[in-house]
Amino acid sequence: IFLKIGGSSGGVDIIGCLIQKKFPHKDVEKIIAYLSYAVVAVSFFVYDNSINSVCLSIIEIFICEKVTGAILRDRRNAVKFEVITNAASAKEIKQYIIFNLRHGATLLQGQGAFSEEDKAVIVCLVSYREIAEFLRIMKKFPDTFVYYSDVMGVYGNFAFDANDETE
Repeated sequence: IFLKIGGSSGGVDIIGCLIQKKFPHKDVEKIIAYLSYAVVAVSFFVYDNSINSVCLSIIEIFICEKVTGAILRDRRNAVKFEVITNAASAKEIKQYIIFNLRHGATLLQGQGAFSEEDKAVIVCLVSYREIAEFLRIMKKFPDTFVYYSDVMGVYGNFAFDANDETE
């Protein structure tokens, strides 16, 4: 929670934050965890080779890293799906995205590099909770190619208005 508001509780998180300033693409919770693992490794030799303490420390650091990551993950993080399909399937997929998932999407025109066939590319952002539902919908279209990746932040007006429905 301190990290989320720009504070520190002291210790390795100060060093982790400094390292993250130099490498902003790195996750601060992972940096802190790696530094903590290094401290535990050194302490193994200092405190009479106590393997139980080391194992418990590693478990605690791992849990702390995951919890910190969950707290720091902004609610505006998302997953970007890119769907490559034919024009007929694109229209149907668009309907599923708009009316079932209640999301917008962007349609792009593409061309297969090998086949030189016209393709539709659908770009859509969804929340982490909606990944399974999106993939379930995509299984209905075996002629599609889908890939997705994390998006670190999203900004904009995303309100869905039922009055804006289009055919």
